[in-house]
This record gives sequence, C-alpha cells and structure tokens, in this order.
Amino acid sequence: MLIIVDKRAPKLALKNLKKYGELLLFESSDLTYNAISGHPDIFFCQMPDNSLVVAPNSPKEFLKVLKNRNLSFKFGKNLVGENYPNSAHYNAVVNSNFLIHNLQITDSEIINSCQDKKLINVRQGYVRCNLISLPDGSFICSDMGIYKELKKQNIEVLFVNPNGIELPDFPNGFIGGTMGFNNGK
Repeated sequence: MLIIVDKRAPKLALKNLKKYGELLLFESSDLTYNAISGHPDIFFCQMPDNSLVVAPNSPKEFLKVLKNRNLSFKFGKNLVGENYPNSAHYNAVVNSNFLIHNLQITDSEIINSCQDKKLINVRQGYVRCNLISLPDGSFICSDMGIYKELKKQNIEVLFVNPNGIELPDFPNGFIGGTMGFNNGK
C-alpha cells in the first residue's frame, strides 16, 4: 500500500505509518500557502473506489509515481491556487453515500463522479481537513458547521475539539487531515 503524507509530518508519525505501507512524502512549492503546501488532500480527492481526482497542477514527480504504479486517477479541471477558495477545490469528503463539501468551489470532475451520491453542501471548503469518513459510515469532525449539517441530515458524527492539533501559522489544525483509513485500519 502507498501512503501519501506531508513530507513535514513528525518523524514518529512517519515511523508508525511505515508499518502499514510504503510512504510517499508529498510536497509542493509556490502553488499554495506554506501551511498546506504538503497536504495531499489539497491536491487529491480520494474516491470510494480508491481512485483519485487530481489537480492538474499537482507536482509532476508525484503524478509520475501515480502513473508508474498504475494507480487509478483522473485530472480535475481546477488548478490549486495560493489562497482560498482556490486552495480547496479538491478538499472534499466522498464515501459510498455522500459527497460533502462547499459545492460552490468543488471541482466539477468530483461532482460529475458523484452522480450516484447525496450531495451535502457545507460552508467550509476545507472539508477533508476537518472530516474523516469511518468504515462504518459514521464520521469524526473538527468543524462545528460541518458537524451541525451532518447532524441535521441524521448522520452519525462525533465532534472533536481541534485544540492541540498543530498546523504551522495557525492556532490549530484539524482532525480529518491527521487521519486516513485502509482496510479498516
């Protein structure tokens, strides 16, 4: 299994992740602001079939890895940009039932790929940073607006206060961006 992770992740986290698969240390430069420049979920939207919708201006060396590994992906339409909302087009959460994002900024390729899903619009653009879809269909969230919208939809969701999650240049990070799942782990 290939695990795509920010090159700047703590060494202990990288050591532990290596137990689950091969690491691909992600980084970009001059495409978006520093705090999120190494976050894969800014450039890639993971689909339920483990394919990706990829920003066309993703770093070329990472696109080569995807191609060389025969990983399933297709290009989105929007470029990742320096500032919001252009830095959040791919930061959606998609599971077998839902597409959750600020649908006004979601890349059209993601929306087109989710015709069989319920689309849930939230004000937050950095949804994948704030939300993780669990294998049982429930969610863990660190954004109160997303949390309230999912509760309104009668979706099981746990709110986790993001205080203590580090993100350089910001008061705190977000729970979703610190997590990932593969084969129920």
